[in-house]
Amino acid sequence: MPDDERERRRRLDARTELGTSAPARGKVRHPHSPRRQERKAARNQPQRRVLDTIIGLRRPPDYSPDQGARFEVYYEKSRGFYGEDAEPFEAWLMGNRWATGPIKTGENLDIIKSLKQQGRSVREIAKRTGLSKSTVQRKLNDYPADG
Repeated sequence: MPDDERERRRRLDARTELGTSAPARGKVRHPHSPRRQERKAARNQPQRRVLDTIIGLRRPPDYSPDQGARFEVYYEKSRGFYGEDAEPFEAWLMGNRWATGPIKTGENLDIIKSLKQQGRSVREIAKRTGLSKSTVQRKLNDYPADG
């Protein structure tokens, strides 16, 4: 029997054993292999969505309810933008439109004064501004009480 005929029969026998009519090439995987089942399961699952941006909203330290909607906006997670674009800012509603501006820091003496004039204690001011009690007290002592 010629070598070509032997090779053809060997391939035919291999296909018959596998139960497939496709020619056997390289590795042969069992149709129920764990790896194949994992890939099939992954194709059938809904695609996972990834959050690109997480925004945190906080009330400003000197906020009062009569000011309406006013927030400090912080990007807690941002993909695709960074630096100045991801800096926190303050947003407030003016009529039908939103206005934005830089965040006033707790170091601002005007904020500390306004909270004190609202009757807040040093402890409350410290908590709302993120400063220590001693820093708040020192700043309050630096300006006259009547001013």
